[in-house]
Amino acid sequence: MQQVPSNRRIILPFFIVIIIDAMSIGMVTPVLAPLVYQPSGILLGFTAQARHLLFGLILGLGPICFMLGAPIWGYCSDHYGRKKIILCCISGTLISFICYYLSFKFNCLTLIFIGRIIDGFTSGSQGVAQAAIADISQGKQKAANMGVIAVAMTIGLVAGPFIGGVFSEAHWGFNNTTPFLLAILLSLLNIIVFFTLLIETNTTKATSMSFGKQCISALHQPSVRWLMIGFFLFELAWSLYFQSLNLVLVNAFHASNHLLGIFSLYIGVVLSLGLIYLVRASIHRWSLSRTLVINQLVMALSFVGLLCLPWLTAQWLFATSIALSVALIYPAFIARISDNLPAEQQGFILGLTDAALALAFAISGFLAGWLSYFNIHLPTLVCLVTILLGNHFADFRSSINEEI
Repeated sequence: MQQVPSNRRIILPFFIVIIIDAMSIGMVTPVLAPLVYQPSGILLGFTAQARHLLFGLILGLGPICFMLGAPIWGYCSDHYGRKKIILCCISGTLISFICYYLSFKFNCLTLIFIGRIIDGFTSGSQGVAQAAIADISQGKQKAANMGVIAVAMTIGLVAGPFIGGVFSEAHWGFNNTTPFLLAILLSLLNIIVFFTLLIETNTTKATSMSFGKQCISALHQPSVRWLMIGFFLFELAWSLYFQSLNLVLVNAFHASNHLLGIFSLYIGVVLSLGLIYLVRASIHRWSLSRTLVINQLVMALSFVGLLCLPWLTAQWLFATSIALSVALIYPAFIARISDNLPAEQQGFILGLTDAALALAFAISGFLAGWLSYFNIHLPTLVCLVTILLGNHFADFRSSINEEI
């Protein structure tokens, strides 16, 4: 394995690329959420039920396309290299931001859907970056390095809503197009980073198996199958909480765009600190299996707290415990799944985990809008049930031989 300084040199450009790429997923959420309850512009003229449905469809469309694209990009990165595939992905992100900008500038709902399709399908850079980390990592250090990429994803996912919320405030002289103009500039910066810093990490000859045969072969392994189900249910609970949070804050606490952005930023900071400090500490004390079980129980108790204490203070308190739990659960799942397949299939399997993540975000994006139409606390109840099911699949029955 390469020396640590070399690894840092490899990880840093992936870190930057993922931040900017992941930002596109959440940027549109705070721009649209207030329009669900106070229709204007792009949602003007729609009924309340139609606005909730459109909100869910727009949130869900990107992850659906991400689900379809991620394993394909991962498979291609095993055959053609990580660097070439990353370029395809970040170019798609730039095009999607241009579509978002034009959609809000000209009140064209169709362009939002086009942007979400392009954005989602080319968001596979996250799985490819994780495969690059797997290329240079071994043992428990893989979980720690996966945590670094998860920090980048977190910063991007949180920076998106923050930029969308803060830079769309009319009383500061902004409008709904401003966040996407800034995002276009950042995407151009992303391409510059790609050409100047990114290093190819895939030096293993790819397997001759077709994409379909790899899917069948991987999921035929019981350990991979159990872990993938547990990972999907965990991501479903987390993404439903995160994507319904803005609606809860607007509906129950009359939160402004600015507060929505601050709340998302707070979650991102806590999650990032957990990924940076708690992951490295926990891998020296607990097995990855124990990490998964304990922290999913903590998430479940946090959802119970949100249901029992409908105060804004409780939202801040339990957002902290949920974010710290996610910080430990995510890299543990990814590292365990990665360890089940050989080096020449890392792009494929980590693309497949991203597909599971994307499917969870797609379903939760629709559920966030639909369930909150009936009861604003119903998404939280579904989160509780889902994380308990996920914990069932993440228990010791699905454990593999791992370094304790």
